[in-house]
Amino acid sequence: MDTPMDLEGKFALAKKSVDAKLGFFKHLTLFFVGNGFLTGVDLVTTPGLVWFYWPVLVWTLILGVHARWVWSGQDKG
Repeated sequence: MDTPMDLEGKFALAKKSVDAKLGFFKHLTLFFVGNGFLTGVDLVTTPGLVWFYWPVLVWTLILGVHARWVWSGQDKG
């Protein structure tokens, strides 16, 4: 049987994991909104010059690192 201290520790780990996943989903939402905005700005202001894919590429790499960190268990203890 788990003692109250064991249960508190398990709860703390579960909360940390859920918080990390929520943080990732906030990042993912911001990724789509931000890159949609940048794409719109690019296509409206400089139709002959396409540059929006550079921030999308960099942000995708950063998002990938964030996802790997969250789902590989690196956010635990």
